[in-house]
Amino acid sequence: MKSRIPLSGFVLAALALASVSASVAQTLPELFGKVKAEVKSESWADALKTLDALEAEAAKPGNESAQKQLAGPLALYRGVCSANLGKSDEAVASFASFLKL
Repeated sequence: MKSRIPLSGFVLAALALASVSASVAQTLPELFGKVKAEVKSESWADALKTLDALEAEAAKPGNESAQKQLAGPLALYRGVCSANLGKSDEAVASFASFLKL
């Protein structure tokens, strides 16, 4: 005999998953704090991934002013991470962007 999950159980499970994924999303300040902590702990590759997430979040509608404020620090942190990972061309480009701001 097959066991069937009632439709209401499926809906509850879907709602639970949706709430978990929503709670995983981080705000700009949380992501920025995470980048700073990863750079401080010399987790260069992780910091670059977080920088990508932070830039994507900052690029969303309504975050235009934050995007401008973050441009300098993000370029600097990206340069530091890239340099420490031996990605000298990327580091130079990031530092040049930082200096232009």
